Amino acid sequence: MIIICNSKTGFTKRHADWIGEELNCTVLPYKDFTKTTIKSNDIIIFCSRIHAGKIEYLDKIKPHFNNHLEEHFIVVATRATPAAAVDVVNKI
Repeated sequence: MIIICNSKTGFTKRHADWIGEELNCTVLPYKDFTKTTIKSNDIIIFCSRIHAGKIEYLDKIKPHFNNHLEEHFIVVATRATPAAAVDVVNKI
């Protein structure tokens, strides 16, 4: 298991670190992830912020998953968001 984290201000990283401590797993910055990172871990947790109604970089990381691993892909989104953005999160 690994956590891939995209954080601009440190807020999302703080949450990713808390999750990593509880689950005893590594937190890897988004900029450092590779296809090998994904293939060598059975569970991937992706932490990023919601920006302009979308989870930042989710569209860039999802294509690296095959159907089997999608069952073991968890997304954690941070930031305060208007109620209208809830639909975006529910459609992942």
